[in-house]
Amino acid sequence: MKIIKFMLLLLILLPSCIDNECKDGNKYIKIINNSDINIGLNENFTAATIYTCTSAPGSFIKANSIDSIFYLANHQKLCWEDVLKNKTITFFIVDNDLWYQYWKHPCDTIRKYVPVLYRYHLKLEDLQRMNWKVVYPPEEESSVTE
Repeated sequence: MKIIKFMLLLLILLPSCIDNECKDGNKYIKIINNSDINIGLNENFTAATIYTCTSAPGSFIKANSIDSIFYLANHQKLCWEDVLKNKTITFFIVDNDLWYQYWKHPCDTIRKYVPVLYRYHLKLEDLQRMNWKVVYPPEEESSVTE
């Protein structure tokens, strides 16, 4: 009987302990590739200006895709609004096919032959204004840079 009471108590209390689901915000950012090439996308939460060529692109997006969704890695229950308070996110866009052609080469070779096509450096306000859609090639200029 004690075990049954304990189990019932756990069933009542456990949901309140793990209720950190994103309810009033955005769980994902849509990445849209309107170009004629397959692109690779890496993200960085620092003010990085140089693509880290030692890691593979975090996401691969086919040419002329409608909506590819970039989920927040390791924090899928959080909202982007919570993660990006006083932070920025940088997306590096590279030619995915070129990257895979050179991925086994040294970093200087990758930087020479696989240039960053575009760098988006975005704050929470930028993403809100863009309706949580990052489009390549860019449709607007603001905190995005080539």
